[in-house]
Amino acid sequence: MVLIDPNDQYVALSESKREDDEDPLVLYFEHPHRMHLINFNFKFPVDVILVNEEGLVTNTFSEPFRDSTASYIRGFSSLQMVILCPEHFISLHKVIKMETRVELFAHQVVTYDEAQKIGS
Repeated sequence: MVLIDPNDQYVALSESKREDDEDPLVLYFEHPHRMHLINFNFKFPVDVILVNEEGLVTNTFSEPFRDSTASYIRGFSSLQMVILCPEHFISLHKVIKMETRVELFAHQVVTYDEAQKIGS
């Protein structure tokens, strides 16, 4: 699923209880250089992929489950997308910082190589 509305992006997965969802959630920023706030109060661990305007993965990290009532909000800027994935997604799909390219294709996230195959 792709979220473009900033209000939906802020909530992201913080209200979800679906740990078993295998599809990544893409937060697509129409204005990449603005600050985008996301509520990271997830009820399960997620892998996070940061993608710049050229579609290059600039960073990845795992966000653990936080059993807390405190709000945990992260801000992102200079990014085109933040992709929230099921735990272990990064290693299973061999997403590599500064090497892997991502693009939206028919509202699904695919690597650049996969998009080339689909487009041909």
